Amino acid sequence: MPPVQLVDRFPGSTRLVPVHTPGRLIYDHADIIALAVAEVRARYESSPDLDHLLGDEFTLRDLRLIHEAVAGHALQRDAFRRAMEPHLISTGDTVSRGRGRPAELFRRHGD
Repeated sequence: MPPVQLVDRFPGSTRLVPVHTPGRLIYDHADIIALAVAEVRARYESSPDLDHLLGDEFTLRDLRLIHEAVAGHALQRDAFRRAMEPHLISTGDTVSRGRGRPAELFRRHGD
């Protein structure tokens, strides 16, 4: 179940918090969160948006922003592009958002 739906379903007992400041937790729940975050971050280091947060088509900028959110820090644009390009296929289409030249749309290789 997506997190937003979970919050809507249990508004009195559910809250979304940053993973680095979850608050007081009982038992080993802080360790469980730390392990889960480390696992997700490790998966996202070398593969594009494994959880399909962006949908089927996306720009490289959108992909980088998702990966930055998962990593918890900014990523160098050129290095990110070089790391992700082997895993992406251009759709041949572009999208315009505001000013600047249109951005190329990509899909994950194998989707």
